[in-house]
Amino acid sequence: MAAFALATSISPRPVNIVALSAGAQYGLAASMRHVAGATFGFALCCCPPVWDCMNC
Repeated sequence: MAAFALATSISPRPVNIVALSAGAQYGLAASMRHVAGATFGFALCCCPPVWDCMNC
């Protein structure tokens, strides 16, 4: 998983291009919301839903 995370963080994907553009225009601190949202969305897509396992 660490190799996958490294490969996706340095490859020119749309999220990385938008984060680079936001960082160049608005600075690092202002673009961290976008990076945090992309990270949360990626984790949400990769992790199985917890609420389905609570009724097992």
